Amino acid sequence: TQGVANLVNGFSKIKYLLPKRNLWENMARAAILCSADLRPPGLANCVNGFSRVELLLRDRLLWEALADVTVVLQPQLLPRDVAVIVHGLAKVQVRNLMGYREVWETLAGSAVAHCARMTPKDLANCVNGFSKVDYLLGTEELWKPLASTAVALRAKMNPQDVSNCVKGFSEVEVLRSDPALWASLGKPPVALGKLGRTRTEDFAEEGTKRSAADGDDDEDPSGEHIEDSPRRRSGRRSSGRPA
Repeated sequence: TQGVANLVNGFSKIKYLLPKRNLWENMARAAILCSADLRPPGLANCVNGFSRVELLLRDRLLWEALADVTVVLQPQLLPRDVAVIVHGLAKVQVRNLMGYREVWETLAGSAVAHCARMTPKDLANCVNGFSKVDYLLGTEELWKPLASTAVALRAKMNPQDVSNCVKGFSEVEVLRSDPALWASLGKPPVALGKLGRTRTEDFAEEGTKRSAADGDDDEDPSGEHIEDSPRRRSGRRSSGRPA
């Protein structure tokens, strides 16, 4: 199972392989079949890798299986796992994805719980990803802790982290008048609206991706999650997704 996840993440970094439909359809089916046995590092690698493959962004069976496993594994997710999964799922283009609200509410709760342990990159990827989910934009219970974390981590952020935080936080109405946040980031709270993407309550049919020119940290949000040793799991259930 972890081998499949590592292959997905590795192959997704080789640009000439990204258009290979047969390769990716087979990798997606393999991931669905073993999804019930994924551990958090494998789940993060699958979401991260598959989210780079444009021809799979509308694969309903794949993303419903991964969303289901995300909810099941929530108690075991580490801050980096959460950040990688949020960053990847924000790109998915499946309309009316089953479990959409459940998975995002699960990830929002995990992000808040892990704020104190986040790195600047984790925070930037969470802010960037959550800002593409319309119905979460008014959730103060999510955004206030993320904003406080941004202030605390500002001195450790690189320019890409700052850029992603500014763009993400600018989408959030409840933070537009947060003086501590914007004084820390050193940027005005300019609302981006729907610039460069379409957002809906469901995963958008036309996509929620931004280009590299928009400042998304797409290159390697995960670090590396290469792990072969077993990790104890409790309360697992099958994803119930067909191959």
